[in-house]
Amino acid sequence: MSRNRFSGTIPTSLGKFQDKLIQVGFSENLLSGTIPSFLVKKGSPLESLVLSENNISGSIPSVLGLARDLRALFLSSNALTGEIPLQLGNNLKLEYLEFGGNFLSGTIPKTLKNLSNLCNYPY
Repeated sequence: MSRNRFSGTIPTSLGKFQDKLIQVGFSENLLSGTIPSFLVKKGSPLESLVLSENNISGSIPSVLGLARDLRALFLSSNALTGEIPLQLGNNLKLEYLEFGGNFLSGTIPKTLKNLSNLCNYPY
């Protein structure tokens, strides 16, 4: 659902589907608010969360570390603040991880060294 000029926050009604959500993609819209923690619970099948290029603020929820099958997490070009949660190191299937263009602080968590499937880009 990219480039649709959606605005507002991510609907809480998506929380009803957290046991079934595999991909959530709302990049290049006008979404605001925070990343809802109701998208994920322990054992959630979420594989892809793409929220790049919106107006999302707040911190990255540590609950994302519970998504057992998360392979792609794209959160670039928002207004995210705070530190990268060390729980993301639990997502051992993670291949793509993007945070650029935010206002994150702190250091890169050492737990991310566990992510041996991350793809390398030749930047």
